[in-house]
Amino acid sequence: MTDSSPSSYNPSSFDYELAAARLRAGATPEEAVQDLVRHSVPGVEAAAIVAEVVPRVERERQRDNLLRMYLGWLMMVGTPLAALAADYFTYSGALWIGAGVGLVLGLLLFVLSWRAAGRRFVREGWVLLIGLGCLVAFGLAIAPVLSAGWTTYRDARLGLTFKYPLLWEPMVDIQENGAWSIGFLHRFGWARKNDGVRIYHGPAPGDAALTANQCVVLLKSWSYGIEDTTIQGSRTRLIAGYPAGEVATLLHMPDGRTVAAVAAVYSTAEELFSFEVYDLSGDVERARRLMTKFVEGFVPRVAGPGAALPEVDLACAPGYDAYVGETMPFAACYPAAWMAIEVPAGALTDTRQTVLSPAGFAEEQGALAVALATRESDWTVSDEALLKRALEKLLESGGTVIEEPRIVTVAGRRAVESVSDHESKTDPGQVLRYRTVYVAEGDWIWVLTALREGEHSAELTAAFEVLAATFVVRGE
Repeated sequence: MTDSSPSSYNPSSFDYELAAARLRAGATPEEAVQDLVRHSVPGVEAAAIVAEVVPRVERERQRDNLLRMYLGWLMMVGTPLAALAADYFTYSGALWIGAGVGLVLGLLLFVLSWRAAGRRFVREGWVLLIGLGCLVAFGLAIAPVLSAGWTTYRDARLGLTFKYPLLWEPMVDIQENGAWSIGFLHRFGWARKNDGVRIYHGPAPGDAALTANQCVVLLKSWSYGIEDTTIQGSRTRLIAGYPAGEVATLLHMPDGRTVAAVAAVYSTAEELFSFEVYDLSGDVERARRLMTKFVEGFVPRVAGPGAALPEVDLACAPGYDAYVGETMPFAACYPAAWMAIEVPAGALTDTRQTVLSPAGFAEEQGALAVALATRESDWTVSDEALLKRALEKLLESGGTVIEEPRIVTVAGRRAVESVSDHESKTDPGQVLRYRTVYVAEGDWIWVLTALREGEHSAELTAAFEVLAATFVVRGE
């Protein structure tokens, strides 16, 4: 029993904190009063202290319960979003796999939420909603952990090693002529519709291994043959030590969907390897990341020489790719959907050149060309003398002057630009319009040309201006 007689006891802050601590620990008000009495607080004062502290502790409990509820909501919403983001970079498409593992964690959080929320929230059904939400959230969160890992595939017959996502499976198709393909798709039904990787192997297209730029040309020529395909960009790279080309495209499907596809290819003198990656969300960058990760884990029977490809720090505008010459030491930007073909001397003209053109070169479409010729005259003369000589050369060639030669600057050098019409060498009677820029470098002359039947189109003019503005000589 407690003593109810009046006293002159003055409660201290310690008494209030002691009562609050006991109530927070789960003690009843009566137990808190008894505890204060044991600490020499008179019964009446102890009861008054506890009565004063109880409302404050109740408010704290309600605040903590609400905080837990809010944290539960944040977890329910944030965890799936984080899981989706993580899975987006693992390429597995298997978020639902984690639901089984997340069951135990979800039920545990359900029970804790039930206790924390209180009877009022139970009646309103909030705890049930949070428990089920957290069950799904933890299932989604654990799935990327399961699917982020890549496993190794080895084929002794083919002498190859690959790395591919853990939840994918390989499907091998070996043909009688020695060609074969291996596809990697998700192991589980609906997820097969998400992404895919396939590698093809067949005979080499020629007697010699393709260069990296030739690989890009081959891939673009394949893309031109596919309807409703838009080339997004290309680049050269190394795959297993071999020079290779890579081209990214968007495939516009009949049902309205857009699929991102990235293809890469390299060859030796005997065989050709082609890699294809598809992303049904239409995300080209994601498909490129998957391609990079896939070819990094690819090990052929015989590794390539690993010689570094020529590089130039060249920033091209959207819609343009960087071209780095292999047989001619220059680099420039050109339209991403165009082809860039290196032509040896004697094939088209008596100088070696690189022809850049839209799909299926035709003079009515137009093309760009970069040629390298021996310099036969002195370029240290004055501008006036240089322009006079250029005009004389132009008239001697039988051309009709449309725009007289003028001095411009290309690649930091003095250059001469002119526009003229000439009869086609392959089709007599057809007149081609040439826009030509001559750039001197030591004993050589770089010749940048835009040619087309009739007037130059806006696309060709824009491409030529970009070519001249970004043209650089490698090694400088």
